[in-house]
Amino acid sequence: MVTQEDQATNKIFIVDDNPANTDMLSQVVAEQGFGSIMVFNDPELALTEFFRQKPDLVLLDLLMPKISGIDFLQRISREVNNAEVSVIVLTASQNESNKMAALSMGAQDYIAKPFNIMETLQRIHNVFKLQKQKSSFQLLSEDLDNKLKQTRSDLSDVILTLNAIFKNSSEYVFVTDQSGAIIDCNLAAEKCFGIDASTDSAQRHLFHHFNIDDWSVLDNNPELSLYDSKGKRIIVEASYSKVIINQQLHYICIFNDITTRKEDEINLRFLSETHYITHLPNRNQLQRMVQSKVENLDQYSCLSFVFISFVENNKEIELFGRERLEFLLLNIALTLVELATVNDSVIIHWGDNDFLLVEEACKIEVLTEQVRKRFDEPIKIGDGSDMSVYSKPTQGICNSGCIAQLDFNKLDELVHNALLATYEGVRRHCKKMLYDKQLHQKISYQALIEKELVSAIQCDGFRVAYQPKVDLKSGSVVGAEALVRWFHHELGAIGPDVFIPIAENAGLINEIGAMVLNRVFGDVAQLKTLYPEIKHVAVNVAAPQLDGHFTELLEKLCRETPDCASEFIELEITETSFIDDFERVNPIFIKIKSLGFRLAIDDFGTGYSSLGYLHELPVDTLKIDRSFIMPILDSRKSLLMVKSIISMSLALGLQIVAEGIEDREIGELLAELGVHQGQGYYYYKPMFLP
Repeated sequence: MVTQEDQATNKIFIVDDNPANTDMLSQVVAEQGFGSIMVFNDPELALTEFFRQKPDLVLLDLLMPKISGIDFLQRISREVNNAEVSVIVLTASQNESNKMAALSMGAQDYIAKPFNIMETLQRIHNVFKLQKQKSSFQLLSEDLDNKLKQTRSDLSDVILTLNAIFKNSSEYVFVTDQSGAIIDCNLAAEKCFGIDASTDSAQRHLFHHFNIDDWSVLDNNPELSLYDSKGKRIIVEASYSKVIINQQLHYICIFNDITTRKEDEINLRFLSETHYITHLPNRNQLQRMVQSKVENLDQYSCLSFVFISFVENNKEIELFGRERLEFLLLNIALTLVELATVNDSVIIHWGDNDFLLVEEACKIEVLTEQVRKRFDEPIKIGDGSDMSVYSKPTQGICNSGCIAQLDFNKLDELVHNALLATYEGVRRHCKKMLYDKQLHQKISYQALIEKELVSAIQCDGFRVAYQPKVDLKSGSVVGAEALVRWFHHELGAIGPDVFIPIAENAGLINEIGAMVLNRVFGDVAQLKTLYPEIKHVAVNVAAPQLDGHFTELLEKLCRETPDCASEFIELEITETSFIDDFERVNPIFIKIKSLGFRLAIDDFGTGYSSLGYLHELPVDTLKIDRSFIMPILDSRKSLLMVKSIISMSLALGLQIVAEGIEDREIGELLAELGVHQGQGYYYYKPMFLP
């Protein structure tokens, strides 16, 4: 692994006749912690300095006056071929022959112009990672070569030495010649893939055995799907290095088994796309399923969105417990699936006790009547039990325009309108309600909230409460989460779940967020006095706040509040708020980290969870959403999912916080599983500072 110390000492030359390119690249590379960077717009001067200073990496433009990149490579080819320096060529040309010529002369990689910053940084890191492996194996090769000279042994002695080094490695290690013929492999590779090093068959060729075209397939640490000797599929992360053994070029190829990690990722993806009890598609699948539905429909047809809520199920939880509710939900889901299958309708388990059906508007009366009749009968709430309950749904309907004019990016609005109709039906004790103009007027309440938000911002009408976080092993308060509260003089207490979404839509969230941050920076001294062991205060950040002005605000607060170190503030970003805009926000995360602030992913698991972005994001903390924490004592599936999240978080070196802990048993279980901190009403409710 390339350390920060390595980055500070690695010497990088940037050679490009265009000053704009060299300035941009040097700034980006410097921000990553690389300490020794030299920029050359004159290739002749760069060549002179190359032999004088011997850099570790050269970022080389192919098309330059005086000396082209190819000529430059020819003059330094000895150092490149001896693996003393790495070269990444830069080109805007589509001429493949130039790229291949550069690669054949020893360049490790190439980067296309215009530059993709994230790709450029990753390729630079990959080269240094490979260079470090090269250095390690070069030292090993030189040591073995010296021993060969001293003992006048043959190549078999080198193979025996390599076997002694690699035999206990859990990774699969192969030593090959330039063509890919396997000279030796460690015991793990022999056992897994059944490769007999004593034979001379085709199975001893790396490319043939694993169906690999050439060494380029293994560039950039690819993930490969392979089969072991028993036919079991495994997934590996591949890498290779060049080494000199007995004055000949050889390759050391390493396969790192990541099968378990990928299985955990699949489990998380399944969790993010389905409901954990019924396994029906959840709301994340809405657009895909509606698009599939309309493929064979007349474009002038209309759709109806039926939001079906079994609100009475909440009473069943109180009476019979969560296990009975899960059985009830399964029976409800089976009935709805049966009706959806007969009518070829879309069905989605929207969440908790809510379901969504999507059907042609001309068929919706029949479908909703079928739903009503089927749930007029009692439903069993236990396997092999005679215990049954009545669970009658409330149906809210919203009709779309014709399919030809349907905006698939705004389907949530139609669902939301159907949901509003359902809520109104519950309030009126009406089992079916259509979203119409009268109901639309209720939305005016949101406009009122938006208006009052502006006034509250102008007169500083918000307060900040703090909910302590405890160390699950010691029980000490080691952190807190800042929670904004709003008490309106006429409307009373308005929850953040009501006004925060409205503030985001109205473009007011930046002002509220700045107010909260200012208040938290000012409260730090008092928090440290109240809780001597406190280490961090978490502040929620909404996606619209993540722009250049936000980082400027953080820098300003650090200057104005020197008593509050940036490391004391942890910024919580909800997973679903950035996952669809990852490329835009990730550089902002990197900038925030460079200022010293901590980053946390809030409500983890409720969006499209992927190890890919977890690995790339510079986060310190992962906060498991309460929806996974609360049922773990009663649901084995929930427990397994939480274990998967904990396992991966620990492997990535992240601090784990569980929210929504409301009883002692859950807290003790989470502590045993490795969760570091917890918060919830069992420990502390949100409190205002005195």
